Amino acid sequence: MTPIVNRRSVLAGSAAIAAAPAFAARRTLDLSDPKDSLTAFIKLSGSVTEAWVYSLYEGPLLAIVPGAVPQPVCGFAGLIKTRWTPEADGTFTQEIYDNGYFSDLDTGEIIDTLRNPLTGETVRPQHFLVGPTTYTHGPGPRPWREIGDLITVSTGRGLAVPNPFDPAQWPRESPGDQLIYHFATTYVGRRADLEDDSLSQASNTYTWNAFYSWLPWMLMGQRPGFVYWQAQGRKLAGVDEVPDMMRTHIANTWPSYLDDGAPWTGRKDTSQAYMAERRPAEE
Repeated sequence: MTPIVNRRSVLAGSAAIAAAPAFAARRTLDLSDPKDSLTAFIKLSGSVTEAWVYSLYEGPLLAIVPGAVPQPVCGFAGLIKTRWTPEADGTFTQEIYDNGYFSDLDTGEIIDTLRNPLTGETVRPQHFLVGPTTYTHGPGPRPWREIGDLITVSTGRGLAVPNPFDPAQWPRESPGDQLIYHFATTYVGRRADLEDDSLSQASNTYTWNAFYSWLPWMLMGQRPGFVYWQAQGRKLAGVDEVPDMMRTHIANTWPSYLDDGAPWTGRKDTSQAYMAERRPAEE
């Protein structure tokens, strides 16, 4: 399995995104200043000018139950497509789409069935098309850290929402009346890129970690526990960097995903798709 984030890919992406004149104008950012902090965050995670930005990620999905060692379930990978828009009031709008799949942990190959390590049952992973999800980013403090010439910033949130899967109707798919989430992303880049006024965006690598309630296709019902997503990723310089495996998945799920503009109209989410495509599993 070839990792999507390695030294060669990071250096290549950095060169492509951050190509700039040798004597580009620079200014020192004061990351304690709310406006400078916002500019740096948007440049690192996305783009300070209106643009579509692609990010690739992959990692393992683990199942965690109280009192037991976490169990790897499978791998996952996705391609995030985001439109960044600067607004007149000084904020930025982030409109996110995600197209991804579940994979074999050893080979990285896309899989349509797997053995649930907690139950021994053969289950069918649900590949995913999600979005748009929209966020507004404004001035404010952010937890910046510097390590040599590298700079990092983290963001995250937790929430509890009503579960669209009624446990009475979907007893094996539903973990309960609520879905519990917590996710955190840490971006890593170079301060020099953030302070280069000739660049509208800076290259990055990132980690994304999330705790979720059981996924419906795992058929875990109301057993105690949750899943842990552990991903690493990077911003792409362009669609030419999308790897063959992801291109194959996109061709089979949403062929226009790499075209300019929004990939679809309306909102897609995994719960709606699951209910439309599947029936409650038998006891």
